[in-house]
Amino acid sequence: MQLAWDSKNPRNDIESPYTLIIQWSEEDDSFAVSVPEWRDRVINPVTYDDTYEQAAAKAREVLELLIEATLDNGEALPELEPLASIR
Repeated sequence: MQLAWDSKNPRNDIESPYTLIIQWSEEDDSFAVSVPEWRDRVINPVTYDDTYEQAAAKAREVLELLIEATLDNGEALPELEPLASIR
């Protein structure tokens, strides 16, 4: 049985479909992570770390918190964006 992301019930064990952009930042000497679909709600980059893997893990935690807080406040989650439109 394959489960699908349900924006009306995202509090399940399915990985979020939101985009993570992980880039090396010379200025910060670390990997910086942005979440483009949330750019109107949070300041990007949302997290940094020394390794790509650690930055990705922290970003997933940030997304979980953003989703939970948004739903707890009775707000709608941001729409997913087609990859071609994300810059």
